[in-house]
Amino acid sequence: MKAQDIEHYSGEELDVLSQTVHYQQWIAEQFQPYLRGKMMELGAGTGTMAKRWIAYADELHLVEPARNLFPILRDAFHSNSKVSPHCGTLEHVLFEHPKLSVRAFDAVIMINVLEHIEDHARVLNLVNQMLTPGGYLLIFVPAMPSLYGSLDRRFGHYRRYTKAGLVSLCEQTGFEVNYVKYFDVFGAFPWWFVNRILRSTDMNPHMARIYDGLVVPIARRIEKLINPPFGKNLVLVGRMTGK
Repeated sequence: MKAQDIEHYSGEELDVLSQTVHYQQWIAEQFQPYLRGKMMELGAGTGTMAKRWIAYADELHLVEPARNLFPILRDAFHSNSKVSPHCGTLEHVLFEHPKLSVRAFDAVIMINVLEHIEDHARVLNLVNQMLTPGGYLLIFVPAMPSLYGSLDRRFGHYRRYTKAGLVSLCEQTGFEVNYVKYFDVFGAFPWWFVNRILRSTDMNPHMARIYDGLVVPIARRIEKLINPPFGKNLVLVGRMTGK
């Protein structure tokens, strides 16, 4: 992220996500089989998804670089002894807490984070060093560069990912890819229309709630049966296999 993004992040994406309960659960269930032990979520925002990881964690470290969001995150978990919030970039947190930097974690989670980081390979190299052998890298990112448009620019996305490109990035940074798949095939169409045709710079929370209530339950069932050939997002599970 750029320096100014660390000082302040609007959080509009996070506000909309917090209102889409079915969508949250759909994302979470992609990663539940791999959640265990000592875990970290990078770019935890205000803690919307972190609340879904606590039940699986012995320890949960939450990293959030935006100083305007961090107090909300900290206050949300102030009474939970399993949770340790950290304010700063991953590099900053590891400098302040060097014991976290080498073979300390069983899983690291990144939900809509990697696209905000210009040098994404550098961050994944750090994550690789942080994971125990057999530890999991759990990634959720926007997919299909052809969908990149006004909202991506508004939210500070450097890119949207192809399946092959995301796999290559993870393999080049030392991970074995367990699986990668497209996610939310039906969401690609409204995103394309709003982002590329209308060129909107604002998300509509009302429409997001309607999509969450009517479309997401159906899409979840369909995508359990088939792997879609494209989708608005990508889900990747990688594994650290070194010593």
